[in-house]
Order: sequence, then structure tokens, then C-alpha cells
Amino acid sequence: MKYVSKVLWCVAIIGIIASSVPAFGTPVYQMVPGSAVWQGVNVFDANYGIEYGQARIEYTNWKDVTSGYWYYAYRIFNGDYNNTPTNPNDDYHFGWNSGSSDPNTYSTINKMSLNLDPDANGTGPTSLFLLDTGSGSSAGGGAWGHSPDPNNIGVDWTVSLGSGTPLPIKPSRWKWVKIQGTWQWVIYPGETSRFDSGANQYFEIASTWAPGSVEAAIVAGVSMTASGLVQGPVVVPEPATCVFLAAGLIGLLYRRKS
Repeated sequence: MKYVSKVLWCVAIIGIIASSVPAFGTPVYQMVPGSAVWQGVNVFDANYGIEYGQARIEYTNWKDVTSGYWYYAYRIFNGDYNNTPTNPNDDYHFGWNSGSSDPNTYSTINKMSLNLDPDANGTGPTSLFLLDTGSGSSAGGGAWGHSPDPNNIGVDWTVSLGSGTPLPIKPSRWKWVKIQGTWQWVIYPGETSRFDSGANQYFEIASTWAPGSVEAAIVAGVSMTASGLVQGPVVVPEPATCVFLAAGLIGLLYRRKS
């Protein structure tokens, strides 16, 4: 019994240390692995209605086994999806009224937010690294700036916080015009944050916390908001850490009894 107690006591110490030591190194921006699976949610502002368009928030995550960190990448799609200019209703155009006669009257997406406190308990991931260096519109310009909330309960990326000349994301929009005697839709294809190719346009974070459901929101102009559920860092501790902690507690109990 004493031998078992000593072994479990050692496991307890290892478990406590392992649960408190962060992953090795500081995460850096990573290109999304080819094996990563993108998912997405279509969002629109219920107060304005679907005629002002929907956008698509896409997300993926993967674990870097070398460092132990989970990586999360997000992107906004608000462009021509089916490449069919004759149909103005099959694309993403959040911020623009498809019934408008003026295609230049629209609100751009200038903010993206993640709520990392789904339980509303005022705490978020204890490790949170914001890794984007150029996230924003595929039209180019400077990076959108980010602002984490206290206790890591959320993060906002906005044009106003960006450096250089960050550009908002415009919607797809159309104009019904007569070309060579034929009336047809002329499409303005919109913009996205879908492309990387060294520009780091994904909104990317890293954490030791594992994936769970969080709310992502985008804002067009100052009042239009659309949100949906994506995956983010909300699950802690991870299973391996749980095993260590459980073994540690058992070791402590055996020691007290011996």
C-alpha cells in the first residue's frame, strides 16, 4: 500500500505540473492545412430582412501536435457565389438591398466578433493568441485591427482599429442595364476574406483550449448585425490533462489515508 501511495503521489505531482505548464513556445500564424475541413453558417440581420442580403461565415480548426495548440481560422464570404449575373438573388450581398435601384448604396462589413464566453460566466480561454497579420478584405489594403475583451471572453476585428488603409468587405450587388438592346444584370462581385496566398487574410487565433460552439457576428455599417454559431476555444481541460488531474487527486487521497 505504501508503494502504491508513493507511485500515485509521484503521479499527482506530475499531473499538477503538467496541468499548469503551458504548451511549448508561442504560436505563430499558420497557413490552413490542406486536410482541414471548412464549415460555414449563412447569416443575415433579422431586423432588416433577407432582402438586405446574407453573408457566409466560414470556419475551421486543427491541432498542432508539435506545440499542443489548437488553431482556429475564420473567413467571411460576401461575394458572387454561383457566377450567374442573370440572377441577383443567388449570391451573398449582406449590407445591400437587392431591390435598390442604385447598386452603390450599401453598407460594408467592417467588423467581425467572436463571443468566447458561451456560458456567460465572465471567463474565456486562459491562453488566447491573435495571429492574423493581414486579415480583412480580399481587395487589399491594411490589416483589420483586433481588440480582445477582458478575461479573453471575446475578440473584435474592426477596420477602425487597423493599421495602414484597411478596407471593409463589400457585398455583391447588381444593376439592371440595357446592353446592345438587351436588358440584363451587371454584377459587382463583392469581396471576401477567403484568400490567403501569403496575405494572411484569415482571422486566426490559437489556444490550448479545445473546440466548442461560440457565436460569431459580422457588422455592416453601424447597425446591421448578423450572427451564427461557429467553433472556438471553449473546452478545457483537454482529455489528457483530465487524466493527469484525476490521477493526481487519487494520489493525494491515498497519501492522506496512508
